Amino acid sequence: IWKMSTGEEFRKDPLEWYNSFWLKYFPPYAYGEFFEPNEGHEAISMLSNVPGANIKVITQNVDGLHSMTKTTWNHERKLIEAHGRLGLYKCIPESDSDTDSDSDDENDRKVKIGSRRKSRIAKAAYKRGRRIRIQQQQINLQPIQNSNATSNETNKGEPGEAEKFPCKYQVLESIPVQMVWPPQVGRVLAGIDSSEIPCNTEDKPSDLDNEIVPSSCQFNSWGRSYNVDKDAGKTERRRNDKKNGTNIADSQPAICIKYPPLCPSCNKPVAPQALLFDEGYHSHEHYQFERMEQWIEQAEVIVFVGTSFAVSLTDCALEHARQEQKLVYNFNIESGKLESTAWLNVENVVGDVQRTLPMLVKACEEEFLAQGNG
Repeated sequence: IWKMSTGEEFRKDPLEWYNSFWLKYFPPYAYGEFFEPNEGHEAISMLSNVPGANIKVITQNVDGLHSMTKTTWNHERKLIEAHGRLGLYKCIPESDSDTDSDSDDENDRKVKIGSRRKSRIAKAAYKRGRRIRIQQQQINLQPIQNSNATSNETNKGEPGEAEKFPCKYQVLESIPVQMVWPPQVGRVLAGIDSSEIPCNTEDKPSDLDNEIVPSSCQFNSWGRSYNVDKDAGKTERRRNDKKNGTNIADSQPAICIKYPPLCPSCNKPVAPQALLFDEGYHSHEHYQFERMEQWIEQAEVIVFVGTSFAVSLTDCALEHARQEQKLVYNFNIESGKLESTAWLNVENVVGDVQRTLPMLVKACEEEFLAQGNG
């Protein structure tokens, strides 16, 4: 997984990357229709609603469960999915780096998660390409009135020039699965009738190119689709399999695609909207690295929940807590405990977060009532 979860491996052969790696470990039937927010997710949403609490949530999970809790909370403004989300896709550049050792603006900022210089360059390149595309469209719409037009006028926005620059899905926006092209590939990635598309399928390309997502299908927050009429029974069976300890993957055919998913804008192969190991947080706007830096810098208390402390994001947050002497709470299992030192003031709360986080909610509610706010 460590080797394959890189843009470098994806670029070698996007189709092989999906069939031998991504669809093997993240098949459409392995998430979405039977995974639900647990008590820990619900507790975090409840905590965000405590009056006077200015709680922000940065998650490394890509399952989208924080935005699906039964408890309504303002996740659009209070949640950052720092490592992406299943069901969304993106274009990727020809190369990227997760290091920021080269010069960057505002090197003296207290929290540095991504490269502002690289982010600025990528956005500028997109804007330049967008201007060229607009110029090309305008030229194509203009009637030829002067056959003696100068060379500069006729060559302005020459074909192929705009393709040198990134499209919006490489820099700013994500591609929902229902917009992936060709439509049949999007159907497989979305899980629509995926059991009918096993590996080594002999479907003809002409058959695949003409299929569209049926109107009876809807999409949940993963981008995972389901058929309103047909999927209810299948979903219930899979949930029962999970409760009974049945391995879902053992009872399902291996899913493959015949073509790599393509961007609806630039027609290049797209990767899942997940932070790959050779990408930086600055590589796409979805990861909101500057907003994360601001939230961590402004935090009075930093709370970790169930993290392994194995990525640069948690390293940055811990280093900031040390430098600024901020209080840290760590809700984790025994192996995830942090050591409290002269530089790091940490309180470990050991146990299953589905039990400990609801206890924290109760304690906060009792404190709120004790202050006469009931």
